[in-house]
Amino acid sequence: LSAPSGRAVSVNFATANGSATAAVDYVARGTTALNFPAGTTSQIITVGLRGDTTIETNETIFVNFTTPANLILVTNRAILTILDDDYRFTAIEVVAPHVLLHFTTVAGQTNRVEWTSDLGTTTPWTQVSGAGSIVGNGTVMQVIDLNGATQPQRFYRVRRLP
Repeated sequence: LSAPSGRAVSVNFATANGSATAAVDYVARGTTALNFPAGTTSQIITVGLRGDTTIETNETIFVNFTTPANLILVTNRAILTILDDDYRFTAIEVVAPHVLLHFTTVAGQTNRVEWTSDLGTTTPWTQVSGAGSIVGNGTVMQVIDLNGATQPQRFYRVRRLP
């Protein structure tokens, strides 16, 4: 709200597809009341996201607002952006005893390269040595997993850090 009200205020909202698709990319929210207790000016709307490993562009979700007749909205729509956090390894090379991992980065985005030996269990992901905080520059970067080729099996991922 632009200023605190001495009374409780309620606004309705619902999500709608932008470039993101409900049930595929996010959990749709039907018409829901967003209540502002007297004296408050902001509230949080939570929209659940559905993660995937598809390399895609950032996607948008609309949050449409409706109000009772006695309220005026400055805007009736907010736009949420889902930032793509999936990566494509452009090359994985074994140069014994090391594994060379090449992946495309996003400029200014900080990443961590990790490995696990088993995707089907709760085996934790482990940071590749020296690859805990890689700041992307918009190009292909290389990480070396020292002695990675001497292991029986390794799965790799790139994880975006906040």
